[in-house]
Amino acid sequence: MTARDWQPARLLHPGGPLGQHDPARRANSALLAVIAGAPEVGRAVLAPLGAPAGTITSFIDVPFERDGRRVVVDGVVRVTTDDTTWTALVCVASGCDVLEPDRSATYRAIVRTYGFDALVMVSNDGSKAGEPAAHNEVHWTWTNLIAAAARCSDLLRDQSPEYAWLIDEVVHFLNDPASGVLEPAEQAQQEQPPLRAFVTKASRVFATVRRRAASLAVSTAGVTWMAAAFAFMLVENRNPERDISFGDGLWWSLSTITTVGYGDIYPLTPAGRIVAGITMFVGISTFAIVTARMADRLRQSAAGTNRNEPDSSSTGSTSSPSRTV
Repeated sequence: MTARDWQPARLLHPGGPLGQHDPARRANSALLAVIAGAPEVGRAVLAPLGAPAGTITSFIDVPFERDGRRVVVDGVVRVTTDDTTWTALVCVASGCDVLEPDRSATYRAIVRTYGFDALVMVSNDGSKAGEPAAHNEVHWTWTNLIAAAARCSDLLRDQSPEYAWLIDEVVHFLNDPASGVLEPAEQAQQEQPPLRAFVTKASRVFATVRRRAASLAVSTAGVTWMAAAFAFMLVENRNPERDISFGDGLWWSLSTITTVGYGDIYPLTPAGRIVAGITMFVGISTFAIVTARMADRLRQSAAGTNRNEPDSSSTGSTSSPSRTV
């Protein structure tokens, strides 16, 4: 079987006959499809191995010959550029499965025999991620890969919401217990899933807050504007010399939260100054968050424009007389 006959990895792999390893094969295919389809995820996974920047393709259940017998590897990832092809084998263990030494040795032998460039190993055994490995090997945990996909989705949400939604669905599938992916590799690690679940949920909450930071900041500023106006009116009117109406409070709160400080109305009581300090802090934070969000959108827009610009060499070849008949 040649490379052109290899089976491409798909997000929705039909699987083989129903059995114990069917969910694992579907999860493996989804992972490889995301590596190929999401450049940010692919670069994060393959960059430690020195993979070039190029077009990534991935395959699942690829057969090879090893010592006269047929060996089917979990996956193959290829990066193609104008002048080279970089290939890595992918060895996957999900759930409670571990990467047995004999299995890892077989994959390494295939890498050497066929002249491939690297070996990517994936499992739930976090201890192996810190072990010394050859220069052409890297070990990733499922948790790290799922987190990388979630970050990629967060970056693409404004630029390509449909694409981000698709990655979110894959992340949801891999996180689901029915996929059989995020189970501990050893019995001694059985107490870790609650902590991992907490970390996963916390990361989702953080990603949601980060994604909606600007709208949350503006909403908080609006609530603070009204609340500060009411609080300012209450605390300042305790001073017999003050006669602050709610309209005066709104004007003062607006000028304070925007950090303008018009100066015609200002707090005299200690409580009023505390309200002013809180209002100014919320105003400064809101402008900082909104400015950062706008800058991030401009950066993403510029990055998308650069990716869509045709390469100068390809442009030149298209307009050359030899290509126009």
